[in-house]
Amino acid sequence: PSEVGVVLMHGKWGAPQSMLPLARELESQGYLVSNVEMAWSERRLYDVDYPAALKEVEAQVKQLRTRGAKRVVVAGQSMGANAAVAYASSGFDLDGLVVMSPGHFPEGGMGGRLRASLDKARNMVAANRANDPESFDDINQGRQRSLRMVARVYVSYFDPDGLGASTKNIRRLSRPTPVLLVIA
Repeated sequence: PSEVGVVLMHGKWGAPQSMLPLARELESQGYLVSNVEMAWSERRLYDVDYPAALKEVEAQVKQLRTRGAKRVVVAGQSMGANAAVAYASSGFDLDGLVVMSPGHFPEGGMGGRLRASLDKARNMVAANRANDPESFDDINQGRQRSLRMVARVYVSYFDPDGLGASTKNIRRLSRPTPVLLVIA
């Protein structure tokens, strides 16, 4: 365990505290753990686009390797699971993937419910207003709410053909990767 690092990612509108019990258990077993606030947290609410959020994950992986991890597992819950799959399918270096109660599927029913917001964001991008903030809808656990963010950031998370499309990203995994799928 002391040579294995685990990046933990919380769910949408959540915080690292939600992953603390798992983080503490892993640490008590000798694993190296990184459990930081992600871009989709309640406080940050998509303050960077999806590619930048994945670079934040890469920074956590590098930090774990600096601390002595020879192998790194990227694990996430709900939106964090979506990000773990996006990270793995984007060619970043990892040795395992843990997908817990996956959520955020813009390529599914959620995308249909958010179509008006995605169309508005895409139109803003096309009109050279990609960095203009606006209110866009999001859904978490059936609860819909409007969030203020820039149009290009919204598109990066909610495009049904983009990084947020887990079912498509799984098909893009470029090398064999051990996966643990946990559905609660």
